[in-house]
Amino acid sequence: MKKYKQLIIILLIGLVFSLTACSNEDKIVQKTEFPQSHIIETGILRTQIIEVYKTFSTNPFMLDDGYLYVVVKMTIENMSDEKQSISSYDWKMQNGDGVEVSPSWNSKLGSESLSAELLPGGSLTAELYYELPINNSNLKLAYYSNMFNNKPSFKYLIECACSSPALTKQFYATSETVTYNDVEYSILTVKRSRGSGYTTPSKGNVFVGVNLNTKNLSRDTISISDYNWKLVDGNGVQYSTTYGQPFGDHNYPYTDLMSGGNVAGYLVYEVPSSATLTLQFYSGISRDVLVFGFQLK
Repeated sequence: MKKYKQLIIILLIGLVFSLTACSNEDKIVQKTEFPQSHIIETGILRTQIIEVYKTFSTNPFMLDDGYLYVVVKMTIENMSDEKQSISSYDWKMQNGDGVEVSPSWNSKLGSESLSAELLPGGSLTAELYYELPINNSNLKLAYYSNMFNNKPSFKYLIECACSSPALTKQFYATSETVTYNDVEYSILTVKRSRGSGYTTPSKGNVFVGVNLNTKNLSRDTISISDYNWKLVDGNGVQYSTTYGQPFGDHNYPYTDLMSGGNVAGYLVYEVPSSATLTLQFYSGISRDVLVFGFQLK
Protein backbone atom coordinates (compact mmCIF):
# COMPACT_ATOMS: atom_id res chain seq x y z
CA MET A 1 0.00 0.00 0.00
CA LYS A 2 2.90 2.27 0.82
CA LYS A 3 4.37 1.68 -2.66
CA TYR A 4 1.08 2.70 -4.25
CA LYS A 5 1.05 5.95 -2.27
CA GLN A 6 4.61 6.71 -3.41
CA LEU A 7 3.63 6.00 -7.03
CA ILE A 8 0.61 8.29 -6.77
CA ILE A 9 2.79 11.08 -5.33
CA ILE A 10 5.31 10.66 -8.19
CA LEU A 11 2.52 10.78 -10.75
CA LEU A 12 1.05 13.89 -9.15
CA ILE A 13 4.46 15.63 -9.17
CA GLY A 14 4.89 14.71 -12.83
CA LEU A 15 1.44 16.08 -13.62
CA VAL A 16 2.28 19.37 -11.88
CA PHE A 17 5.51 19.74 -13.87
CA SER A 18 3.65 18.89 -17.07
CA LEU A 19 0.96 21.51 -16.41
CA THR A 20 3.60 24.10 -15.49
CA ALA A 21 5.46 23.42 -18.74
CA CYS A 22 2.27 23.78 -20.75
CA SER A 23 1.50 27.02 -18.95
CA ASN A 24 4.97 28.35 -19.80
CA GLU A 25 4.56 27.33 -23.42
CA ASP A 26 1.30 29.27 -23.57
CA LYS A 27 3.20 32.34 -22.41
CA ILE A 28 5.79 32.18 -25.22
CA VAL A 29 5.41 35.29 -27.38
CA GLN A 30 6.20 35.03 -31.08
CA LYS A 31 9.11 37.21 -32.11
CA THR A 32 7.97 40.32 -33.97
CA GLU A 33 11.09 42.52 -34.04
CA PHE A 34 14.04 41.67 -36.26
CA PRO A 35 17.45 43.12 -37.12
CA GLN A 36 17.65 45.29 -40.23
CA SER A 37 19.68 42.62 -42.07
CA HIS A 38 17.12 39.86 -41.44
CA ILE A 39 15.15 38.32 -44.32
CA ILE A 40 11.54 37.98 -43.19
CA GLU A 41 9.12 35.44 -44.69
CA THR A 42 5.46 35.65 -43.70
CA GLY A 43 4.25 32.83 -45.94
CA ILE A 44 2.88 35.45 -48.32
CA LEU A 45 5.74 37.93 -48.64
CA ARG A 46 9.51 37.79 -48.38
CA THR A 47 11.10 41.13 -47.48
CA GLN A 48 14.71 42.23 -47.24
CA ILE A 49 16.16 45.68 -46.54
CA ILE A 50 19.00 46.57 -48.92
CA GLU A 51 20.06 49.83 -47.30
CA VAL A 52 18.84 52.69 -45.12
CA TYR A 53 20.23 56.21 -45.40
CA LYS A 54 19.38 59.84 -44.69
CA THR A 55 18.99 62.56 -47.26
CA PHE A 56 17.65 66.07 -47.63
CA SER A 57 16.60 65.12 -51.19
CA THR A 58 17.19 66.86 -54.48
CA ASN A 59 14.29 69.17 -53.69
CA PRO A 60 14.91 70.55 -50.18
CA PHE A 61 12.04 73.03 -50.50
CA MET A 62 9.61 70.15 -49.98
CA LEU A 63 11.08 69.48 -46.53
CA ASP A 64 10.15 71.40 -43.41
CA ASP A 65 13.12 73.15 -41.79
CA GLY A 66 14.64 70.91 -39.11
CA TYR A 67 13.58 67.69 -40.86
CA LEU A 68 15.24 65.13 -43.11
CA TYR A 69 14.26 62.03 -45.06
CA VAL A 70 15.11 58.53 -43.85
CA VAL A 71 15.08 56.34 -46.95
CA VAL A 72 14.54 52.59 -46.80
CA LYS A 73 15.47 50.64 -49.92
CA MET A 74 14.12 47.08 -49.83
CA THR A 75 12.92 44.16 -51.94
CA ILE A 76 9.44 42.64 -51.61
CA GLU A 77 8.63 39.24 -53.16
CA ASN A 78 5.26 37.49 -53.46
CA MET A 79 5.68 33.94 -52.11
CA SER A 80 2.00 32.99 -52.40
CA ASP A 81 0.01 31.41 -55.22
CA GLU A 82 -2.22 34.47 -55.58
CA LYS A 83 -1.79 38.04 -56.74
CA GLN A 84 -1.00 40.42 -53.86
CA SER A 85 -1.73 44.14 -53.59
CA ILE A 86 1.28 46.03 -52.28
CA SER A 87 1.18 49.58 -50.92
CA SER A 88 3.91 51.79 -49.53
CA TYR A 89 1.43 52.78 -46.80
CA ASP A 90 1.68 49.24 -45.39
CA TRP A 91 5.05 50.37 -44.02
CA LYS A 92 5.31 53.00 -41.27
CA MET A 93 8.33 54.39 -39.45
CA GLN A 94 8.33 54.65 -35.66
CA ASN A 95 10.85 56.75 -33.73
CA GLY A 96 12.07 56.83 -30.16
CA ASP A 97 9.57 59.55 -29.24
CA GLY A 98 6.65 57.21 -29.89
CA VAL A 99 5.69 58.89 -33.18
CA GLU A 100 4.70 56.83 -36.22
CA VAL A 101 4.74 58.36 -39.71
CA SER A 102 3.59 57.19 -43.13
CA PRO A 103 5.83 57.29 -46.23
CA SER A 104 6.27 60.59 -48.03
CA TRP A 105 4.87 61.45 -51.48
CA ASN A 106 8.20 60.69 -53.18
CA SER A 107 8.19 57.01 -52.17
CA LYS A 108 7.88 54.45 -54.93
CA LEU A 109 7.35 50.73 -55.50
CA GLY A 110 9.36 49.68 -58.51
CA SER A 111 8.25 52.75 -60.45
CA GLU A 112 6.76 56.14 -59.62
CA SER A 113 3.63 54.73 -57.96
CA LEU A 114 2.80 54.19 -54.29
CA SER A 115 1.02 50.88 -54.97
CA ALA A 116 1.55 47.80 -57.11
CA GLU A 117 0.12 44.36 -57.90
CA LEU A 118 2.55 41.49 -57.43
CA LEU A 119 1.86 38.27 -59.33
CA PRO A 120 2.87 34.93 -57.75
CA GLY A 121 6.67 34.83 -57.69
CA GLY A 122 6.89 38.51 -58.61
CA SER A 123 9.24 40.91 -56.84
CA LEU A 124 9.97 44.63 -56.76
CA THR A 125 12.34 47.13 -55.22
CA ALA A 126 10.78 49.74 -52.97
CA GLU A 127 12.20 53.12 -51.98
CA LEU A 128 10.31 54.47 -48.98
CA TYR A 129 10.93 58.05 -47.78
CA TYR A 130 10.02 59.09 -44.25
CA GLU A 131 10.13 62.73 -43.13
CA LEU A 132 11.54 62.85 -39.61
CA PRO A 133 13.18 65.41 -37.30
CA ILE A 134 16.91 65.78 -37.92
CA ASN A 135 17.56 64.45 -34.41
CA ASN A 136 15.95 61.02 -34.10
CA SER A 137 16.80 57.63 -32.63
CA ASN A 138 15.55 54.08 -32.08
CA LEU A 139 13.87 53.87 -35.47
CA LYS A 140 11.66 50.88 -36.27
CA LEU A 141 10.06 50.07 -39.63
CA ALA A 142 6.65 48.51 -38.94
CA TYR A 143 4.71 46.39 -41.44
CA TYR A 144 0.89 46.27 -41.34
CA SER A 145 -0.65 43.44 -43.36
CA ASN A 146 -3.78 45.52 -44.01
CA MET A 147 -5.18 48.96 -43.21
CA PHE A 148 -7.55 47.62 -40.55
CA ASN A 149 -4.77 46.29 -38.32
CA ASN A 150 -3.78 48.47 -35.39
CA LYS A 151 -0.91 46.17 -34.50
CA PRO A 152 1.95 45.60 -36.96
CA SER A 153 2.77 42.09 -38.11
CA PHE A 154 6.48 42.68 -37.53
CA LYS A 155 9.11 45.41 -37.23
CA TYR A 156 12.63 45.96 -38.52
CA LEU A 157 15.07 47.52 -36.04
CA ILE A 158 16.72 50.24 -38.13
CA GLU A 159 20.48 50.47 -37.65
CA CYS A 160 21.16 53.61 -39.72
CA ALA A 161 22.80 56.67 -38.14
CA CYS A 162 20.05 58.78 -39.67
CA SER A 163 20.38 61.94 -37.59
CA SER A 164 22.04 65.21 -38.53
CA PRO A 165 23.63 67.71 -36.13
CA ALA A 166 21.69 70.92 -35.64
CA LEU A 167 23.34 74.28 -36.09
CA THR A 168 25.13 75.35 -32.92
CA LYS A 169 24.16 79.02 -33.37
CA GLN A 170 22.52 81.32 -35.88
CA PHE A 171 25.38 83.69 -36.70
CA TYR A 172 28.97 82.69 -37.40
CA ALA A 173 32.28 84.46 -37.85
CA THR A 174 33.67 84.91 -41.36
CA SER A 175 36.42 82.40 -40.57
CA GLU A 176 34.02 79.61 -39.54
CA THR A 177 32.62 76.78 -41.66
CA VAL A 178 28.91 75.98 -41.49
CA THR A 179 27.33 72.63 -42.40
CA TYR A 180 23.59 72.74 -43.01
CA ASN A 181 21.54 69.91 -44.54
CA ASP A 182 24.74 68.08 -45.54
CA VAL A 183 26.06 71.09 -47.45
CA GLU A 184 29.21 72.88 -46.26
CA TYR A 185 29.56 76.66 -46.61
CA SER A 186 32.66 78.77 -45.98
CA ILE A 187 33.77 82.28 -46.90
CA LEU A 188 37.10 82.47 -48.70
CA THR A 189 37.45 86.27 -48.96
CA VAL A 190 35.45 89.47 -48.53
CA LYS A 191 36.29 92.41 -50.80
CA ARG A 192 35.05 95.99 -51.20
CA SER A 193 35.24 98.10 -54.33
CA ARG A 194 33.99 101.44 -55.67
CA GLY A 195 34.03 99.96 -59.15
CA SER A 196 35.38 101.45 -62.35
CA GLY A 197 34.16 102.57 -65.76
CA TYR A 198 30.47 101.86 -66.21
CA THR A 199 30.36 99.60 -63.16
CA THR A 200 30.17 102.04 -60.25
CA PRO A 201 27.88 102.16 -57.20
CA SER A 202 25.58 105.05 -56.31
CA LYS A 203 26.97 107.89 -54.24
CA GLY A 204 27.72 106.79 -50.68
CA ASN A 205 27.56 103.12 -51.64
CA VAL A 206 30.18 100.46 -52.19
CA PHE A 207 30.31 97.04 -53.82
CA VAL A 208 30.84 94.17 -51.39
CA GLY A 209 31.96 90.84 -52.80
CA VAL A 210 31.78 87.66 -50.75
CA ASN A 211 33.68 84.74 -52.25
CA LEU A 212 31.57 81.82 -50.99
CA ASN A 213 32.69 78.20 -51.21
CA THR A 214 30.04 75.44 -51.27
CA LYS A 215 30.66 71.70 -50.94
CA ASN A 216 27.99 69.03 -51.34
CA LEU A 217 28.50 66.38 -48.63
CA SER A 218 25.23 64.56 -49.38
CA ARG A 219 24.65 61.61 -51.70
CA ASP A 220 22.20 63.59 -53.85
CA THR A 221 22.67 66.30 -56.45
CA ILE A 222 21.56 69.65 -55.04
CA SER A 223 20.60 72.98 -56.57
CA ILE A 224 22.42 76.09 -55.39
CA SER A 225 21.61 79.72 -56.15
CA ASP A 226 22.46 83.26 -55.05
CA TYR A 227 18.71 83.71 -54.39
CA ASN A 228 19.17 82.00 -51.02
CA TRP A 229 21.67 84.65 -49.90
CA LYS A 230 20.93 88.21 -48.75
CA LEU A 231 23.23 90.85 -47.37
CA VAL A 232 21.59 92.58 -44.40
CA ASP A 233 22.75 95.83 -42.78
CA GLY A 234 22.48 96.95 -39.17
CA ASN A 235 19.11 98.58 -39.84
CA GLY A 236 17.59 95.31 -41.05
CA VAL A 237 17.61 96.28 -44.75
CA GLN A 238 18.07 93.32 -47.11
CA TYR A 239 20.11 93.57 -50.29
CA SER A 240 19.98 91.14 -53.21
CA THR A 241 22.93 90.38 -55.46
CA THR A 242 23.82 92.75 -58.30
CA TYR A 243 24.65 91.70 -61.84
CA GLY A 244 27.98 93.51 -62.01
CA GLN A 245 31.36 91.92 -61.31
CA PRO A 246 33.86 94.56 -60.20
CA PHE A 247 36.23 91.98 -58.72
CA GLY A 248 37.28 90.33 -61.99
CA ASP A 249 36.20 86.85 -60.92
CA HIS A 250 33.33 84.39 -61.30
CA ASN A 251 29.97 85.11 -59.72
CA TYR A 252 28.39 82.54 -57.44
CA PRO A 253 26.62 80.11 -59.79
CA TYR A 254 23.03 79.05 -60.16
CA THR A 255 23.62 75.38 -60.88
CA ASP A 256 23.25 71.75 -59.82
CA LEU A 257 26.08 70.46 -57.67
CA MET A 258 26.69 66.71 -57.71
CA SER A 259 27.51 64.64 -54.63
CA GLY A 260 31.02 65.52 -53.49
CA GLY A 261 31.08 68.57 -55.77
CA ASN A 262 32.73 71.82 -54.73
CA VAL A 263 32.29 75.30 -56.21
CA ALA A 264 33.14 78.88 -55.27
CA GLY A 265 32.05 82.25 -56.60
CA TYR A 266 31.39 85.86 -55.65
CA LEU A 267 28.13 87.12 -54.23
CA VAL A 268 28.18 90.83 -55.14
CA TYR A 269 26.04 93.47 -53.39
CA GLU A 270 25.75 97.25 -53.52
CA VAL A 271 25.34 98.62 -49.99
CA PRO A 272 26.01 101.80 -47.97
CA SER A 273 29.75 102.10 -47.41
CA SER A 274 29.44 102.48 -43.61
CA ALA A 275 26.98 99.63 -43.03
CA THR A 276 27.52 96.79 -40.57
CA LEU A 277 26.78 93.66 -42.59
CA THR A 278 25.78 90.03 -42.20
CA LEU A 279 25.48 87.54 -45.04
CA GLN A 280 22.33 85.54 -44.39
CA PHE A 281 21.08 82.24 -45.82
CA TYR A 282 17.31 81.77 -46.30
CA SER A 283 15.37 78.58 -47.03
CA GLY A 284 11.77 77.75 -47.92
CA ILE A 285 9.90 78.00 -51.19
CA SER A 286 9.86 81.80 -50.96
CA ARG A 287 13.35 82.00 -49.44
CA ASP A 288 11.86 83.74 -46.41
CA VAL A 289 13.08 81.57 -43.52
CA LEU A 290 16.34 82.75 -41.99
CA VAL A 291 18.56 79.74 -41.26
CA PHE A 292 22.00 81.15 -40.42
CA GLY A 293 24.35 83.98 -41.28
CA PHE A 294 27.98 85.11 -41.39
CA GLN A 295 28.98 88.33 -39.60
CA LEU A 296 31.22 90.19 -42.04
CA LYS A 297 34.14 92.25 -40.83
